[in-house]
Amino acid sequence: MNSRNIFSELILSWSKENPRNLPWVGIKDVYKIWISEIMLQQTQAATVVPYYKKFIKKYPTIRHLASADETELMKMWEGLGYYSRARNLLHSAKQIVSEYNSKFPQSSTELLKLKGIGTYTASAIASFAFSEDIAAVDGNVIRILSRAFGLTLDSNSQSGKKDFQLFANNLLPKAQAAEFNQAMMDLGSAICKTKNPDCLHCPISGLCYAKKHERIQDFPVKQLKKSLKKRYFHYLIIQNSKSEYWIHMRQEKDIWRGLHEFYLIEKNSKISLENLYSHIKAELKIKQKPTLEFKFSQKLTHQHIFAYFYAIKGQDIPLKDEFFLVKKDRLKKFAFPKSMLMYINSLS
Repeated sequence: MNSRNIFSELILSWSKENPRNLPWVGIKDVYKIWISEIMLQQTQAATVVPYYKKFIKKYPTIRHLASADETELMKMWEGLGYYSRARNLLHSAKQIVSEYNSKFPQSSTELLKLKGIGTYTASAIASFAFSEDIAAVDGNVIRILSRAFGLTLDSNSQSGKKDFQLFANNLLPKAQAAEFNQAMMDLGSAICKTKNPDCLHCPISGLCYAKKHERIQDFPVKQLKKSLKKRYFHYLIIQNSKSEYWIHMRQEKDIWRGLHEFYLIEKNSKISLENLYSHIKAELKIKQKPTLEFKFSQKLTHQHIFAYFYAIKGQDIPLKDEFFLVKKDRLKKFAFPKSMLMYINSLS
């Protein structure tokens, strides 16, 4: 028996002895599998569980989701991040209902035609729901394979990812893709972590190339990524004389589309309080100097957000048509990005 067969047997045996108690593990309902896989994109399972349970209760079927109100959907997604996932879910739900008669495509190739589904997600859904013999290869799987077999493929390049897919497909035990994929996900999450992997309890430590050669942190191999684009958001928290706040919904094809925010001034760098005051005095006719109350830094996939929150109180000024007034106790009825949600929580 070669090392690849031994690897697969060890992984499957470990998984049976260490099952994960997650609400989507082991189910065959393609709708629920789809929801879980989209939520798990860029998000840890422990964070997803409460959102998943609430989501399935609110939208138990594809038809329920297809008829969902987008504002309510975004509020339910609030705090989970990567909000385009929620918009893609709604778009694909409507597509499945109208074009597929409410029945999901039943192969990884067809699933790729749905918005928000890439190679990994299509493979995961197809293997779990339809028992398709295909490996689901994400960052966890790439990390495990590169360490176990000493693979020096560039995990950031498209060619490298294709080679990892082929390698993983060759490891699949026949008719056990679902079990194998789940085992790999669990091993990457619980044992073969990016930092401080638990090699002592790893089922494949005996054949792991990186462990044997003391090169665990050398894998996976990655070319340097481009530096993140820096964006500086200066938010004006404008209250009128009735202590109501001006907010609006982001509509542009940009981050956080469909979420709400306060009045935003975006610049290429952080601006001084004096320059900010000069700007709003000229543009908004605000006579009160703003007070910096809160600041927040958040790294997204391709950009780094620096957010600053300035309080302006008792100003009865008209804003653009898309803005509307909300009392403080009703702010939490609307969906906001993480930074603004933290600020709102600090208000109460």
